[in-house]
Amino acid sequence: MNFVTSSILIFTAIGVGSIFQKLALNYQESTYVVMFHNLFWGVLFSFPLILLDGNHNFETSFWLFFVIRLVLGVIGQIYFFKALNIENISYALPMITLNAVFSGLLAVPINGQKLKAIAWVGIIVITIGVLLLNYAELNLTKDKTVVKKGLLYIAIVVASWSVLNPIHSEGVERSSPEFYFFTSFLGMTIFAFVLVQLKAKGKLKKSFRDFKALKLNVAVGLATFISYFGIVVAVENHPTGAVISMTQLSVLISSLYGVVFLKEKINLFKVVGITAVISGAILVIYFVK
Repeated sequence: MNFVTSSILIFTAIGVGSIFQKLALNYQESTYVVMFHNLFWGVLFSFPLILLDGNHNFETSFWLFFVIRLVLGVIGQIYFFKALNIENISYALPMITLNAVFSGLLAVPINGQKLKAIAWVGIIVITIGVLLLNYAELNLTKDKTVVKKGLLYIAIVVASWSVLNPIHSEGVERSSPEFYFFTSFLGMTIFAFVLVQLKAKGKLKKSFRDFKALKLNVAVGLATFISYFGIVVAVENHPTGAVISMTQLSVLISSLYGVVFLKEKINLFKVVGITAVISGAILVIYFVK
């Protein structure tokens, strides 16, 4: 599969998955969506990969990164869905792309990577895009408290995922991609299940019987699996930075959906902000040495 085809498949699957996540939040609270998301994508759909992968060996230090992945992963996902629930999708997803900046910066001390000069240009472009997005959203939204509350959720997501992305590289190096991601998502499913039981005991059976929500969560899992599988296949034949950079284009699909189907308001500042954030993220990710 050539680079263009695989990139289109990946960012389309991610964008569609984000749309299904937004829809699922109409039926379930964010912690439920986290649990089902990890169950259907991280466990059921990716289980065949762990069976096909013959390398199940791992270093002892793997478990340290597993625990960090578990805690930050669940925290990040819960607040991601909280932000997606109260914010416009055309605002929340571009803003969360900000984690590309901090991931790139943290990859320097954690993974020993270096940022090329043009990556710093990307950081500046993202910063400008974020400022424009916030200016646009505050002017387009009547209830300013919702925007501010959503911004707090987004900040928690960005903080969690910024640390998480460099951690992925360390975890994979100490095991295998299939083993690392399968065990991580299995752990996050169990962790989220415990949180659900503590928060809303007795409501889980009802959630399983909510067929509309279950269909959406299965769709999210399938879309996420397709995107992950596409990334794994693509990086075997194309530069990793280029492949991951193209995933940022998924924001365009979900933002267009928000504007066209959810009737989210948009203006020139928002369009320029989204474009700047995506462009900057691609520069940062692609030009990390």
